[in-house]
Amino acid sequence: MLCLRCLCFVWVAQCVQTYLGVEAVALLLAASLLRAAVMRPKAAAGCEEVATTPAVISPEVQPAGDEALLPAWLSTVPADLRESLVAHRGFHCPESGEARPLEGTVAAYAAAWRAGLRTAECDVRLTLDGQVVLAHDDMLHTASGAPVSVASSTLAEVQAVRLQRGERVASLVEVLEVACTLEGKLVVELKPSAGVGRAVARLFRSRPDLKAACEIVMAFGLEDLCEYVDERAALAPASSEAREPKTQLLTVARSSGEEEYMAVEHVLDLAGGAWVSTVEGLRARGVDGVYMEWTPELTSEHAAQVQHLRALCKVVGVWQNFGQIDHRDEARQLMSVGIDYINTDLPRGFFGEV
Repeated sequence: MLCLRCLCFVWVAQCVQTYLGVEAVALLLAASLLRAAVMRPKAAAGCEEVATTPAVISPEVQPAGDEALLPAWLSTVPADLRESLVAHRGFHCPESGEARPLEGTVAAYAAAWRAGLRTAECDVRLTLDGQVVLAHDDMLHTASGAPVSVASSTLAEVQAVRLQRGERVASLVEVLEVACTLEGKLVVELKPSAGVGRAVARLFRSRPDLKAACEIVMAFGLEDLCEYVDERAALAPASSEAREPKTQLLTVARSSGEEEYMAVEHVLDLAGGAWVSTVEGLRARGVDGVYMEWTPELTSEHAAQVQHLRALCKVVGVWQNFGQIDHRDEARQLMSVGIDYINTDLPRGFFGEV
């Protein structure tokens, strides 16, 4: 059925044709198309427009597997604790297989937010043409097994690749738009990638409507994080009082000893006293806080240090390696010592007996 605006246009066109001829109708159509182009929202000055394919979230799709059970599981978690949980790469768990959506996909984030989780975490990298996409590793795990590098491919090329289960790589814009629709929040981790911090800052400058859906921007690499902080400051109007995502440096409890990671990892050892000056230096650099590696001591012999850390920072989070304690009781204890955000894979055991 035609909308009222279309019917009016058809009526006007018929009248114009009757009195002025076919050529006038063509001019009328051209003028309408020109007006639509002029009225299209533009990117802010100095910022590139973001090219992306819009995500489609169908309300008719019925949840299956663990996704269908998640709302009931979450009902066993107190509301204040749910606010602190951060779904690692969306509603995904390495041990759950196809009972849950593929990690880092639009489906994984939509499942988390629809079920009532407030916040989810993602990893982002830059494509060859400077677009920000969700990818933990530079080399994609494609359905065909063929190696595809994010950094060496354009956005169009990356999104043409089929991942496992027929999924595709999502752009950061797509997932933020879904977050806005479902009233979710996103924690964005900048993976080592030249220019990724600047690109995310410019994205929020060109699409300020998406900034409210970003809770945190964080990175293991201090250079990547400061790149975001500095670019954000350079782009922000002097009079701007808009809410900005919090910034956090991801830290480890001890060095991995692996050359690949040692170049970017920052050790935060609460057993000594040197950590205080480290955190004060981060705060002076414009970083809001830390997102530190979980250890069992955080809620026991290091509880006082965690509380001191929280007093020094605007925000503190905890991340875990898969296989470590990931349970609502441990999350509650972490909250009790001052932790604001707690990463979780939400394994079935998180909820107790289900």
